Amino acid sequence: MQLYNTALRRRHELPVYSILLLLRPSAVASDQTGRLLDVGVNGELINDFRYTVLRVWEEPADRWLNAGVGLLPLALLTNEAFARLPTVAGRFHDRLIAAPVTDKVKSDILSSAFVLGGLRYNQTDLVEVFTNMSLTLEDSTTYQWILEKGYAKGHTLGEAVGLALGEARGEAVGLARGRAETILRLGTKRFGPPAPVAAERLAALADVGHLDRMADRIFDATSWEDLLGTP
Repeated sequence: MQLYNTALRRRHELPVYSILLLLRPSAVASDQTGRLLDVGVNGELINDFRYTVLRVWEEPADRWLNAGVGLLPLALLTNEAFARLPTVAGRFHDRLIAAPVTDKVKSDILSSAFVLGGLRYNQTDLVEVFTNMSLTLEDSTTYQWILEKGYAKGHTLGEAVGLALGEARGEAVGLARGRAETILRLGTKRFGPPAPVAAERLAALADVGHLDRMADRIFDATSWEDLLGTP
């Protein structure tokens, strides 16, 4: 950091403010004091380099969501996001989609967020959140670009993440359809064939957890309308 600070200051002839961003608690070390003291051979202080240490997880998510598009992924590493990941991920998505940058930049940031998320979340939770997020991105050219690249089996970061998300989304859709077909079969035995509107509502459900709750109520519900009203 001291080297970069000096080089940038010389190149641009402007003061440079250095910040050390720590992405997770295990990165904390005893020598991260915010100062680097260089002492000469005679014990005299010859340089006092100062920098700021920011622990990403201790900051509010809004600090990163409002700090510029390049820092958006850091919001997902905060303690706030850890407690409310779907909510913060939704805000991350909204800021990313609205950002005045190219689709290529957006895809790179989405890829970075997915990879950085692995520092804090297990694979199952992270894929679920990004898959659910992707279900709202059907009209996003960014998301479509990522999926297209992923399915083309490219080897860039964006392509690899796109393939993972595409496969996860396909798996989630398949699970939802399977649950819906089971509910339709069992519900028809109990209540008779559903009305066309009810059948459409059932087929449109994509939340596997919601469908599981409906399946648990099949023998307690009194009608298709009651079953479809399962919260």
